[in-house]
Amino acid sequence: MNREQSAQTLNAKYPYMLPTMRSSASRIHQSTSEPEDTQKSFLKQHTMKRRRIRRVTILLCFIALSASVGWVLCNRYLVEHIHISGIVYPREVAAQSASPTAAVPSSSGLSVKRFSRGKGNNKVTYFVADITVANGKSFLACFAKNEFGENVLEKTSSMAARVCASFAVNGDYYGFRTDGIIIRDGVLYRDAPARTGLAIYADGHMESYNEADTTGKALLRAGVWNTYSFGPALVAGGAACAGLDQPYSVDTTDIHNKQPRTAIGMVEPNHFIIVVVDGRQTGYSCGMTFQELADVFIRFHCQVAYNLDGGKSATMYYDGNVINRPCSNYNERSISDAICLF
Repeated sequence: MNREQSAQTLNAKYPYMLPTMRSSASRIHQSTSEPEDTQKSFLKQHTMKRRRIRRVTILLCFIALSASVGWVLCNRYLVEHIHISGIVYPREVAAQSASPTAAVPSSSGLSVKRFSRGKGNNKVTYFVADITVANGKSFLACFAKNEFGENVLEKTSSMAARVCASFAVNGDYYGFRTDGIIIRDGVLYRDAPARTGLAIYADGHMESYNEADTTGKALLRAGVWNTYSFGPALVAGGAACAGLDQPYSVDTTDIHNKQPRTAIGMVEPNHFIIVVVDGRQTGYSCGMTFQELADVFIRFHCQVAYNLDGGKSATMYYDGNVINRPCSNYNERSISDAICLF
């Protein structure tokens, strides 16, 4: 007897049992399937919850990391770190004491000329100051806000006006870094050798040097009045220095190609040439390479020349006005120091 026949026989003998059996089978099936569905639903909700927790955790970690990085960058490049404040310059001492003999020696000769060459995209405009001084102390190294530190900033023209200077250019922007040997007006402020530096001596001569070969105290004993730490050296012994066509960076950016520039050279002791080159302004001035800048100093018979901070910082102030055209939206950039002359 097959299964179908057995079912028919059973249904014939016990007609009331088959619906009950079917109902029981249905309930059994439901009771076994409901836990399975519930378990699947629970696992799905648990998985979704874990994903949400993971996403929130990642988001919070990203926010915390961004805040940390933001603070580090802000602290490094924006927050003022003042090491010495209330710096008083010799001219200010003279004004307070009403003693002209206490003042910084004035320049005995100063002329400024503007030059342009080239056309179109190759046009370059630059300014040359021919300066004769009594000695190396005639240059006043002015600090932004009369303070020494990182990220302490002021415009070149503001610094010049504050100390009553007739002429000024930007310095080496020492406050953007924490290294280099920094001597200003005969005072050692930082002694962390890093690169080729520039030394201007009290007797009026100037030379470039390797910071790693000396110390700030040794330079003071040798009679150095001001140092600058940027570079590179452009001219030595009346000839262009080697390697000016090679990449060069003070921080991380290569600056050996055409750029706005500020640089200083010495024809002979107490006779200096300062050049400011405008750049990044098509049709007006494209800037100069280091080699082109060195050639300018050689044409003016300089025996030594050295590159200072340039780019947006390149500024020349003369007779109460900024006479060049800085590339920072035609406005001056606030910097940490300036070289002033009376």
